[in-house]
Amino acid sequence: MEFAARGITVNAVAPGFIGTDMTAKITPEALEKYTNSIPVQRIGQPKDVANAVAFLVSLLVIKFLMGYIRKHDFKVFGWYRIVLGIVVILYFALV
Repeated sequence: MEFAARGITVNAVAPGFIGTDMTAKITPEALEKYTNSIPVQRIGQPKDVANAVAFLVSLLVIKFLMGYIRKHDFKVFGWYRIVLGIVVILYFALV
């Protein structure tokens, strides 16, 4: 917050309960209680966080490329956007 006035922004990922070595030490009763409070009825895994971050980064990359393409007046702008979209969808379908 203190740097926002200077135009400095930060992207952050704040996952909830993630199954790691540190959280493995929680008692089964506490784990069950916490898991029951989660809508999907399971704790997150590190891969879930990694996929979310990869998705957000891919959106930033696409946004950058779309701005770059517009600035340099590529004639295949529409096709390029479709190809990028397909690449992103295939990546997340196969991960």
